[in-house]
Amino acid sequence: MEGIKKEIKEDLCDIRIDKDGVWYYRGAEMYRHDIVQYLYAHMKNTAVGEYYIEMSEYDRCKIDVEDTAFVVKSAERVHAENGQKEEIRIHLSDGSSEELRLDSLSISRENVLYCRIKQNSFKARFSRKSYYQIINDVEYDDQLGKYFLKINGDRFFIEENDR
Repeated sequence: MEGIKKEIKEDLCDIRIDKDGVWYYRGAEMYRHDIVQYLYAHMKNTAVGEYYIEMSEYDRCKIDVEDTAFVVKSAERVHAENGQKEEIRIHLSDGSSEELRLDSLSISRENVLYCRIKQNSFKARFSRKSYYQIINDVEYDDQLGKYFLKINGDRFFIEENDR
């Protein structure tokens, strides 16, 4: 079938994710956890911050995301699997959890905390609850004029972002 060009079907699929990570379809909140999980599993994003659901190479639909598609619902300090060091474990809106990439922390002018997740594929917004769960561990360096999180003796500076 050489020479046949297949077109990618890309529509707006009337799905919206608000800044708190709540999914809506045509304005109605999506309560079915299994459907939301399925959609998360097929979510992709572009370098310019657009999100879409991709069911196949030729079938995808763009979704409207208010801020980030993923939200950090909670965060906790735990001992790493080797028991030697501490890490911060974050629990995400898709039901998964992972180690917080401390070098990816950033904060907006409105004091909203963000990080990178899913092997650096997506940006996640911290919920108010998760923000307060780690903010007590944040310190300020007077000489550099920057905030940082200290864990295992290392300092991880929180960068400012445009959001």
